[in-house]
Formats: sequence, structure tokens, C-alpha cells
Amino acid sequence: MKSTIYLLVFVLLGFIACEPAIEDKIDLPPAPSEASFDIIELEASNTYSFVSTTPGAFLYSWDLGNGTTGTSEEIEGYFPEKGGYLITLRVFNAGGHVTSTKTLNVPENAVIEAEPCEAGTLTEYLSDCDQKTWSLNPAEGALLVGPPGLTETWWQNDINVVSERFCAWDDEWTFFEDGTMTYDTKGDIWGEDYLGFDFSCVATADMPADVAAWGDGTHMYIANGATNELALIGNGAFIGIPKAANGQEVGFPQSGVTYTVTEMSTNTDGKDLLVVQVDYTAGIWQFTLVEK
Repeated sequence: MKSTIYLLVFVLLGFIACEPAIEDKIDLPPAPSEASFDIIELEASNTYSFVSTTPGAFLYSWDLGNGTTGTSEEIEGYFPEKGGYLITLRVFNAGGHVTSTKTLNVPENAVIEAEPCEAGTLTEYLSDCDQKTWSLNPAEGALLVGPPGLTETWWQNDINVVSERFCAWDDEWTFFEDGTMTYDTKGDIWGEDYLGFDFSCVATADMPADVAAWGDGTHMYIANGATNELALIGNGAFIGIPKAANGQEVGFPQSGVTYTVTEMSTNTDGKDLLVVQVDYTAGIWQFTLVEK
């Protein structure tokens, strides 16, 4: 009998404990009334910063109209070609979300002063004032990523990655004196999730249409040794890893990428080496190429 009474008391206490207390009710805030943001022109040519000014937001979704997207409160975008770009920001708080747009009018094409192809210039180093072909250096650290300032290394390839990703290390970038650059995948690429593949070598012909511009192609380049800039111009132009763009890692081809040249040297075999970096705001990607 006592056991039955104890059981009933226990069950009643359980019901009481589980009953929600009125005073614990949480009132969610209303959804933001608008997604406000500022557009700030930066010192670098045709580069802009986009900063959310929406009070109370904690999630952000950007579309810069040039293929660049992002989820941080502030991102940068590079617009090498003049024209109007629809900037879209969707912000979220505990009560919901709202979307706003603005049009960014880029008045001129990006200005990057090219240098003549003369001895000792970056253009001469890239092209031999004729043509010169480069590929990823088959050594540890040819692909490397780290925090802003590259004060440490988050990840870099080891020698095993070179053999596992042979389809990336056989890619060739050929620079010509006339300012054109061709990218040759040799028929295959290293496919990752943002390209629609499961981290394996795949045929270039199998690339989805929305990322196909990252395949074989001919683009323009402008080299400036005075500023250590190498600008690739053209939809899908890149060096190293496609997703590494100015101000953001991206999932779709961009209209151009500008790299900082940090090293020009010679390896033990007498081959020229080229080290370039791209700042994607959250960190820096670094790529090392070797002449063929």
C-alpha cells in the first residue's frame, strides 16, 4: 500500500515538474523591419566593402551580383568591369528575416597599370616576353591556407596530396607576352563539394554548367611589379584553387581575381618559382607555381 502511495506521489510530482511555468514564457522579438547596409569604396581599384547596419541581426546572407556570396556581417567584393550590380542582403534575428537590395554602379573598369615586358619585370618573369608555362610546385606547401597575415598555417598539402590530387598538379597556366593567359586542365580536375563532386579526380567535361567557367579557358592578365599585383581578368580565371577569391571563398566563378606576388625565386633544379597570395578576409590562400 505504501509503495502505491509513493508511486502516485512521484507521478504527480513529475507532472508538476513538466508543466511549463507561465513566467518562463519567452517573447520573441519582431522580425527586422529592413536589412540595412553600407557600401564603402576601398582604396584598391574597384573594390568595395559591404557592412550590415541592421540592429539585432545575427545571421547574414549576401549576394553581391558578381558571383560572390557570403555569410559574415561584413564582406568585400571586387568588380573589375564597370556596370550596375544588384547587392542583396538577407538578415535574420530570432523573430524572422527580411531582405533588402541596393544597386552598386561601378563607373569604370578596374585600373591596374600594366608594365612593359622588359628584363627584370614581373611580366617578363611570367612570360619570358614570349610564353611561359607554370604548374603547381610538386612539393609540400604548394597549397597553403592560414589566418589573416598568414601568422600560422591552418592547412597545407603534404607530398602524399601531390600524388592523390595528380589531376590538380598536372594543370598548366601559360602566360603570353600579349597579356593573355591560358588554363589547361589536361582533361581532369580535382573535384570538391562546391564543384559538385566528392573529393576526387573527375573529368573536366563532367563539370556542372554553373561552374564550367573554372575549366579550360583563355583569360587576360595584367602584371604590375611595382605593386606586386597579378590580376587575372575573365569569368572563371584563377590560380591554385578556384574558390579562393578576393574578400570571400566562393562557390561560383568570378569575373576576376587579383593576387599579391610574394616571392620570385629559383629552386634547386634551376626552375623559376612563383608564390602568390589571395586575401579572402577570413584568411589567406597561398599558391606556389613552378615553371615547366
